[in-house]
Amino acid sequence: MVETRKSAGLDADALPFERRFRYGRATRERCDGAAELLPNPARGCDAVEDTFVRNMGLSWRGAAALMGVHSLGRARVENS
Repeated sequence: MVETRKSAGLDADALPFERRFRYGRATRERCDGAAELLPNPARGCDAVEDTFVRNMGLSWRGAAALMGVHSLGRARVENS
């Protein structure tokens, strides 16, 4: 049985973000300066280490997961 907010005894106003929540995000055609923030593929693992491990604090496993998920998701405007 699926429990609804009412059957669970929750007030509809208990979580105010629900009234303001918007799905998705705004897609931009340009993102000036982003190229300098992303790993340069010509630098291979060194660029991944600089960008994700050192700068962002990810583990190598986290960096691999982040890159893998973007590869599987096929970062395209129509998917944004």
